[in-house]
Amino acid sequence: YNREFSRDFEPSRYGSTDNYYYQMCSVIRYFKGVSKPENDSSKGIEINHDFSQWSDVTPIFYDYVGDTSKRNHSDTSGQIVYVNETGRNDIVESRFTYDSSYVYFYAKTKMPLTDYTDPNWMLLFIDIDNDKSTGWEGYDYLINQYVVDENLTVISKYQNNLWQEIGLVEYSAKENDLHLRIPRSV
Repeated sequence: YNREFSRDFEPSRYGSTDNYYYQMCSVIRYFKGVSKPENDSSKGIEINHDFSQWSDVTPIFYDYVGDTSKRNHSDTSGQIVYVNETGRNDIVESRFTYDSSYVYFYAKTKMPLTDYTDPNWMLLFIDIDNDKSTGWEGYDYLINQYVVDENLTVISKYQNNLWQEIGLVEYSAKENDLHLRIPRSV
């Protein structure tokens, strides 16, 4: 068997990566169906107020719990060891909304958030044009690559093969909740 005629849908580093897994998912969705997406809601969020403001914002995006576990396992050949020690801040729910001036994002984690000084803390990648050929891996904007302090972070745009800072974003984090607002002008 080769990559084109593989029976194995397990993700692999070399070759098919996770293509067969996602192909299987799409076929299952085709036969079983997918629920109709909820309508999105437009609402302004006050960054300095509590997180209960998000209770009526839809849609809600749920994530698997426990997918940030640390890994140290070899592949089936025993020649490659996959190591990932970065697992933290297990996101369980996220939402977004907008108004005429800002776009808002919210994330809830299973356990309290790590400190904002943690490297690669709560990175948010945004694909604004839905085009995989633009940006970095299709993502045009990155938030939190550089965090200024407990209230301000940097938004960067992928230009000329680099993440370039283009502005500041206000955010608030407490226990296992985080929200931020991005000016639409950016």
